Amino acid sequence: MFTSGESCPVKYLGHCLDQIKIYQNKLNCFVTMNFSAAKEAAILSKKRYQLNQSLSNIDGIPIAVKDNINVSGMKSRAHAS
Repeated sequence: MFTSGESCPVKYLGHCLDQIKIYQNKLNCFVTMNFSAAKEAAILSKKRYQLNQSLSNIDGIPIAVKDNINVSGMKSRAHAS
């Protein structure tokens, strides 16, 4: 998808964020969202694709991490009772 130029990580992230805006209030899917880090990562990924130096086939694909997994700088409900 990104290697063909059909889309880029920045545009794809924008689409994902639009979907989050639509559904977050209804579904309450996310405890913490780090938009600035996601945007920074998408910009760096886009640059790598432009240089034909992507890190992997999934470079630039946003992920969500379940809140019971500890991630530095993010709220976690791991081991909460």
